Amino acid sequence: MIAPIEGAPTASAPAETAPWAVECLVQDPLWPCRYRLTLPAGATVAHLLARLAGLLPPAANAALAAGGLVPCLEGRPVAPAAPLGPGARLELCLPLRTDPRQARRLRAEAARRG
Repeated sequence: MIAPIEGAPTASAPAETAPWAVECLVQDPLWPCRYRLTLPAGATVAHLLARLAGLLPPAANAALAAGGLVPCLEGRPVAPAAPLGPGARLELCLPLRTDPRQARRLRAEAARRG
């Protein structure tokens, strides 16, 4: 599901004050969706999450509120106060169940043992 991009920046508006087009992907097998939104310059992750509250399915909103979906920028978890930039892509991901490095060590150790 893609929401339309509202109010793209115009050539007459300076880049630092023009609205920013940002994208949000929900990386969940039950509610996979993508949204494109326009936020004011200087917006944070919290601003984007507030805008998404009315767009996400109720179950996804509940999962986000309970910590079941983690906001990430460039694959790294971020705090709600993290700033967004023009063209930012926020992903709402399921939290990792185990540290990937630790899981690899355990698999390698098990393979060595046979």
